[in-house]
Amino acid sequence: MKRRLLSFVLAFAMLLSVTPVAVFAAPGTALTISTLAELKTFRDQVNSGTNYKGKTVKLAADIDLGNEEWTPIGTSSKAFKGHFDGNGITVYGLYNTQN
Repeated sequence: MKRRLLSFVLAFAMLLSVTPVAVFAAPGTALTISTLAELKTFRDQVNSGTNYKGKTVKLAADIDLGNEEWTPIGTSSKAFKGHFDGNGITVYGLYNTQN
């Protein structure tokens, strides 16, 4: 179970590094995510086509996903294209049924 979670977290990080993202950050500023609601909004925006090209998205606090099933951020056709700074922060409580 720990290997599967680690694999998903690594896949999540890799996906974020190549997926398009465009949340609510003004040009030249970083989007800071510190809550589950903000992370979900970010995910939904990326999955809707906002790519965040040229923007930085930075985690600012540990986020507990509450063991709910998580929809990955980005797809091959709607990728995040910004810079993701995990800032040494932990996102935990992930539940994923996808292989």
